[in-house]
Amino acid sequence: MQLKVQTIIATNDSDCTDPKLSGIKSQLQVFKYRCYRLLKEETRDAKWQTRADFEIPGGRSLLVTPQNYQGNRTSLKVSLVGGDKPFLDTTVSLRNRGNFLSAGLAHEKGVLFISIWATAE
Repeated sequence: MQLKVQTIIATNDSDCTDPKLSGIKSQLQVFKYRCYRLLKEETRDAKWQTRADFEIPGGRSLLVTPQNYQGNRTSLKVSLVGGDKPFLDTTVSLRNRGNFLSAGLAHEKGVLFISIWATAE
């Protein structure tokens, strides 16, 4: 199982989309920001039922635990923590080689988006 986490900042400063985000450009167009820049990308191998921790800008941590794989879909337990309470605590089901996009964390002069990709071999 391989996990990839992309941290993206969205702003209205100028019109731009980082070419490294071409794989999710259609997902980002749903939101009405003018600029999307990739801040950080991390890929790692993960084990089933074992938590993988990713550092997110702003002093937060993304905790991803691959739960199971069935019918070409991967189930992930996802928590975004920082400070007193979790910002996100959910389970998502992704098609193999698919992604989950979450948005809404204020950061600097914009909003952070987090894209989680899961690939089961």
